This record gives sequence, structure tokens and C-alpha cells, in this order.
Amino acid sequence: MNSKKPIQLLRISKWFDEKGEKLRVLEDVSFTVHPGEFVCIVGSSGGGKSTLLRILAGIIEPSEGRIINMPTELGFVFQNFALFPWLTVHENIAFGLTMADLDKKQIETRVREEVKRIGLQGFERSHPKELSGGMKQRVGIARALAIQPQVLLLDEPLSALDEITAKNLRTDILFIWQQTHKSIVMVTHLVEEAVQLADTIVVMSSRPGRVHKIIKNTLPRPRNTRTKEFFKLVDEIEEQL
Repeated sequence: MNSKKPIQLLRISKWFDEKGEKLRVLEDVSFTVHPGEFVCIVGSSGGGKSTLLRILAGIIEPSEGRIINMPTELGFVFQNFALFPWLTVHENIAFGLTMADLDKKQIETRVREEVKRIGLQGFERSHPKELSGGMKQRVGIARALAIQPQVLLLDEPLSALDEITAKNLRTDILFIWQQTHKSIVMVTHLVEEAVQLADTIVVMSSRPGRVHKIIKNTLPRPRNTRTKEFFKLVDEIEEQL
């Protein structure tokens, strides 16, 4: 199921108290995520991108502003995998489902579907310490998808991986998006990655994080990352950072 109404971020600001002073991380951030849209948020380190994603997820509250039409069914994929080391691949994927109103058979069916979708067959009984970084992130993605979220939030999911593994997972993420028609919001520091994946690219300035520019990516799909048009858009975005 995809989110049927546009998700609207309206003038989101966030600050933290540090030694009696306000450390402003985000200021007056507004943009819209349309149903089934792939949105990438790009910007330099320390620009509040991950904080913004956690506000979207409801993990932290904004200091000012509000979000309209944010579904409660959310999947979140972390940069550092965030797997439970004492659980197997199967148990990690099933973890969120054990808190839902599902019987054992339904849970088994969901886990089996996601294991197949993300290519984890044969690793169901493995523990995280036995997996490569790429396989760990596949488990994280499968766990997020197993709860059948309306929106998938990805916090730099490929940044800890080598380039070949990241390239393969990038293809998998695109396939999942095209197959499920879910809204996806992904934080990345790689402009090329955003141009390859996104319909809309939110370019943020930093300290505090503000929306500098919103770019609609009209390059045709499937995207050829070696064309003049691709590099032109990459250059245009990098000039904004």
C-alpha cells in the first residue's frame, strides 16, 4: 500500500539545548512528498538531514512546525544496520511483526516473502556477525518492508558499504520502489546517488539545515548514469552545496 495523500512538512525547525544555549539544527524546512514518490535529501555533513528523517519517523519531535498526512505505518532503515546481534536473520526480520496483531503463520509468510525479495535465501538462520555489511543492510531493508509500511525512510543506507555492494543495493532499492509503489524518503551525501534514484531532490544548506533548493528530476527511467544530461544535473546540484 502506498500513502494516498501528500505528506507535507511545514516550517520544521529543531534545536537542542547545549550548555544553556539553543543549538539550532534545522530551520524553517518545508517540502512535500507525493504518493509513490522517491525523494532524496542531500547536503553536506552536519546539515541536519538525519535529524529531519528522525522527525519524519516520529523518533524525535520538532521544536517548531508540523507534518501533515504522515502515515503511522513507517519503515526505517538505519545507516549502521541496527540489527539485534543475538537474533538470527529470520528473527531480526520478524521482530517488528511480533508486536503486530499477526499469528505465527502470517509472520512466517511475511518473513519468507521479504527474504525472497531481498535475496537472503539460505541465510535465515545466520546471525549478524556472520554477515557482510551488504547482507546486514539487506536484513535491515527486509525488516523495514516486512511490516508493510506506507512510507520507507532510508538514512544513508549505503554509506557504510563498498562501491560494488552499494551499486547492487541501489539497484535493489529501485526495484523495491518500482514493485511496491511506496513513498521513499532517503538521506544521502552522494549527489550521483540522488540523481540516479530520486524523482525529487531536496538540496539542504547546513548549520542550521535549511531547504536551499528543490529540484524535480525529469531524467527518463531507467537512468543512464553516463550521459551528458546526468552529469549536467549532478553538476547543477553540486554547485548548490
